[in-house]
Amino acid sequence: MIAVAALAPGVVGTKSRTTVPAEDTQWRWVGRIVNTFGSASGVAIGPRTVLTARHVGEGTFWLGNESYAVVNAFRPPDAPRPEGGTPSRVDLILIHVDRDLPGWYRIADRVRVGERGI
Repeated sequence: MIAVAALAPGVVGTKSRTTVPAEDTQWRWVGRIVNTFGSASGVAIGPRTVLTARHVGEGTFWLGNESYAVVNAFRPPDAPRPEGGTPSRVDLILIHVDRDLPGWYRIADRVRVGERGI
């Protein structure tokens, strides 16, 4: 389960799962998070915000040949289980980087729940 605010930027999906077709420009916002544990993918969801898995952790975000330093990170709280017991860890982390990503633009200022962003 993922909860988001009613007014939040959307994540735009892509058509391809294996290769990056020339007409598919959505992949340009997928980069790498590099830290002492290795590297994994991260996707830009805002001009300075990157989403990745919590188990990946914080690290330098690389987009193309440019690196972006982490300013801070947000880890959502663990989700309680309806039946009780140990809460379930939410495997997401939002990373805020030190400067705007190049060419970023908003697809919309506000999109209401249930409306299409594009």
